Amino acid sequence: MIYFDNAATTPLIPGLNSLDDSCFGNSSSIYKLGVKTSIEIEKVRNLILTELNSNQHKVYFTGTGTEANNWVIFSTLYLNRNNLRKKILTSKIEHPSILNPLSFYSTMFGFEIEYVENDKNGIISLSDLKKKLNSDILFCSIMHVNNELGTCQPIDEIQKLCHTNQVIFHVDACQGFLKKLLDLKRSNIDFVTINSHKINGPKGVGALVVHSQQKMAPFILGGGQEFGLRSGTLNNSGILGFGRAIAYWKEQKTLNKLENLSKYFTELIKEKLPEIQFNAEVLKESLFVFSMRIPNKNAKDILRKLEKKEIYISTGSACSSNKDTPSYVLKAIGLSDQECTETIRVSLGILNEIEEIEVFVSILKEIIYESI
Repeated sequence: MIYFDNAATTPLIPGLNSLDDSCFGNSSSIYKLGVKTSIEIEKVRNLILTELNSNQHKVYFTGTGTEANNWVIFSTLYLNRNNLRKKILTSKIEHPSILNPLSFYSTMFGFEIEYVENDKNGIISLSDLKKKLNSDILFCSIMHVNNELGTCQPIDEIQKLCHTNQVIFHVDACQGFLKKLLDLKRSNIDFVTINSHKINGPKGVGALVVHSQQKMAPFILGGGQEFGLRSGTLNNSGILGFGRAIAYWKEQKTLNKLENLSKYFTELIKEKLPEIQFNAEVLKESLFVFSMRIPNKNAKDILRKLEKKEIYISTGSACSSNKDTPSYVLKAIGLSDQECTETIRVSLGILNEIEEIEVFVSILKEIIYESI
């Protein structure tokens, strides 16, 4: 099997399938099993803050990145429902877990959404952002690395513009965490969303990283876990697996490997299949996600034929690739409906190898040139 859909989810790092269950105690308990678990969970919080280079933020564990995104939107708009600032900024290429709750909660709490323009590579226009930022804007949410295109936003510049205008800034960093630098000491971002399963950790674990100056409204009420804001017994094994995955990425120097794989992939595609067009041509930004168009070929047909060879890629975001409508992200960068149907997404991971890329390109070439 060759798995090239790592932007959707990633396989577990070696050893996580047999995660030590010695920390099964409820972290809210006061006896030693619970205390031991609580101590290990705090180590993961600190590890996350270390990787984001911050001592001014707090980590709240959630069930998913989607939950963390929903929480920060609900909390910010609810707590500021009487604020005179009544507008929100985002882009048209954000993840559905941003766009859908923004739409829902903005209506509930009386806010209006405006969209910042992006270019053909999916990069936010700083000039348009600067033009739209004013005393009416309360909140801005821009993702770090786009899950369909692989392009990375100029987060430092966006943060400076937002804070110059006293605008609360949130970054969905689920795709970019550990893969592209996000330094919270340098970019004093208010809220950051990350999750585990995009870095070869367990599914069902996310985190919301919150600046100490920002308040949070309770999102799940109950027994008072997560500092009284997100109740429910913590997913101990998931959180500890999240920590193990972070440690693995750092210890194994996986970023260097990912960079080498990505460089080799793009060079081989351009050499062997020059007719393929990259939808986002800022390839230095596309560290591991590649949106590629194969002219006059239906992407879903390509996927089915690759699947027969046990090669797995996608046509776009895992949240939308099973729908018949064209990708809203691809439409937002100017592709026609036809071009959207010709687009595949290949996303590499740290457990992939050079040999897999060679096999993939060879088989893809056979499929493209065969008579259909």
